[in-house]
Amino acid sequence: MKILLADDHALVRAGFKQVLQCLGGQSVEVLEATDYPQVFEVLQANNTIELIALDLGMPGMSHLEGVQKIRANYPTIPLVVLSATEDRGIVAEALGYGISGYLLKSSTNEVIANALRLVLAGGVYLPPVLLANLGHNDLTPWIVTTAKGDIKVLTARQREIVNHIYEGKSNKQIARTLNITERTVKSHVTSVFQT
Repeated sequence: MKILLADDHALVRAGFKQVLQCLGGQSVEVLEATDYPQVFEVLQANNTIELIALDLGMPGMSHLEGVQKIRANYPTIPLVVLSATEDRGIVAEALGYGISGYLLKSSTNEVIANALRLVLAGGVYLPPVLLANLGHNDLTPWIVTTAKGDIKVLTARQREIVNHIYEGKSNKQIARTLNITERTVKSHVTSVFQT
């Protein structure tokens, strides 16, 4: 597995590399970048990167400009933001660009490893501290709490399907509208309402 780790602090990269090695042992190759220009050089030179872990505050671009450009040019590679900030506005904006996770640098190695496993499995990770006491803000429509108390962030497709459900459409109507199979709709509905 090839992972791009982008942070302008050597100590952060060294610590994060140790966590990344736990994901796949010797089979994990970590490519490093210290600024946004290097990020794009590495991405252009390596077409087999499976995950990008990116510090927002690196030299070369403003906070979310780099995220936006990466998503525009490499939309299929899961992108996890590494940050020290707990600003919900920044998180909401980053989610809007399609990030797969938002990791606080203060998280434990175990939390980081589990979050990355979730992202690599196709999920989205947000730290509980950012989800606590959410009011009616930009994140609320994207978040559901299961009966077990687990927090899930809905994918763009899941949000689309939920909106159609709220409009009173059947699975068959939703499938026709979105040009997907009814079975796919059922799978998304099950995932959203799974307890």
